[in-house]
Formats: sequence, structure tokens, C-alpha cells
Amino acid sequence: MKDSLDEALLVAEGLPPQAAEALKEAGRTAFDHSFFIILAGVAVFLAAASLIVRLAGGRSKAHDLLKL
Repeated sequence: MKDSLDEALLVAEGLPPQAAEALKEAGRTAFDHSFFIILAGVAVFLAAASLIVRLAGGRSKAHDLLKL
């Protein structure tokens, strides 16, 4: 489903109570899973970026010492 959580909640208003609750729960679960995936992806990206910066910084310091 490509639509937003808000749209799912709006559609749920026109459904019978049991179906509305199932749709709301499915929408919230999908949103939570998507949020977690994005959060995990950002964490991996930041960890990789910090490793690259650390390695580049280490090489730079070693290069500076060789100039002395």
C-alpha cells in the first residue's frame, strides 16, 4: 500500500468497527516497521560515515608525521 497512514485512518472511518480497527492496526504496524527500517538505515549510514572519517583522519595524521 503506497498511501499514507492518515489516508488509512480516514478510510477506516467509513468501515464497520471491526474492519476499521483491523485497518488502523495494520496501518500503524506498517508505519512502525517503516520508521524502524529508516532509523536502522540512518544508523548504519552514520556508523559507516564515522568509520570513513576516522580512517581518513588516521591516514592524514600519519602523512603529516612523515613530512616532519
